[in-house]
Formats: sequence, structure tokens, C-alpha cells
Amino acid sequence: MTPPDRRKPATSPQPKGSEPAQILPYLYLGSRFTSTPEIALAHGITHIISVGCTPMQGIKSISYHRLRLEDTPDADIKVAIELAIAIINNAKSQTNKPGRVLVHCVAGISRSPSILAGYMMREEGMSLRDALGVLVRARPRVRPNEGFFKQLKEVELTIRETVSLEVDVFPTTVKERLRLLGDDATKDKDAQKPQKT
Repeated sequence: MTPPDRRKPATSPQPKGSEPAQILPYLYLGSRFTSTPEIALAHGITHIISVGCTPMQGIKSISYHRLRLEDTPDADIKVAIELAIAIINNAKSQTNKPGRVLVHCVAGISRSPSILAGYMMREEGMSLRDALGVLVRARPRVRPNEGFFKQLKEVELTIRETVSLEVDVFPTTVKERLRLLGDDATKDKDAQKPQKT
């Protein structure tokens, strides 16, 4: 009897959710699985910011950066936001061809989206509601932890002198998040329900 072939295939399938979500024309969000050289090259990524994890390095044409940040409610996100702003703005200002930046953490749920929300408020002039709306619509799993969400509200208050979200905790379900963020699709579905007369 011939033993079964135990060799692994030449290419293993990518885990679910291994494609980065495009947030803005030059900005992508994902998990650590989206930072492989193959995926980065396929999306024209020139810079990778790894938040709280070591970047998967391997291509000289990509600039790799690591930002230290624990995914705990008491971790301070302000320094990481400032560092990310500098990296992203540097990538955007490349003279030969503006860069594309992938920001990722382990799961792409709390740390990297929080950093991007801070960037979008500071550099794109968005409210926290609008920034999180863009992020959740592109990657529905996005959910900053309670401490990050509180700090993002503080950043918004500093920038805009007002807060666009009056809740203390970001909702746990996608449907609740979209409703909070004013998703038109959720409103349209509710409007289409038959009305009792």
C-alpha cells in the first residue's frame, strides 16, 4: 500500500478576510493576513503600518513600520495616531507616484481602525461618526475597544469642539453599528417595512 502524500500544496489558501479593505484611494485597512507581500503588491501598497505586531517584511519596494500599541482600553492611542499621520502623509507626498498605505493589526478590528479614525478626523476633516462609518462600511468587523472609542471622542472634541457620537460604548453588532452611524441602507430597509394602518 502506498502511503498518502503528506506534502503541502505549493500555495495554501488565504484565510477568510485576507484582502485589505480600501478606505480612501491611498489608504487600506486589514488584519495581519493582508500584509503578505503578494497581497500588498496586488493592491499597489507602498507602505505597511503594523499596529501592535511585527510586520511581515520581504519586499524592498515596501516601506515597513511598526507602531507599539496594546489592545487594552487603557492603552494611549494618541502617539500611535501621530506617528501614523506622519507615515501616511509622507507616503502621499511622494513625488514620483503617491504611495498607498496599508494599516493593519492582528485582527483589523480595534487597533488599526482606531488609528485610521484618528487620521481621518485630523487629516481628512471627518467627524468621528463619518470616519467610523467609512471604516465599518468597508470592513464591518471594525469595533474600537471601549478605551480607544473614548479617546477618539476626546480627539474629535479637541478638533471639532463637539462630539458626533453620544454613546459611551461602540455597539457590538454590525447592524447596531450601522444604525448608530446613520447607514442609509439600514434606514431604507426600515422604511420599506409595511406600515400598519
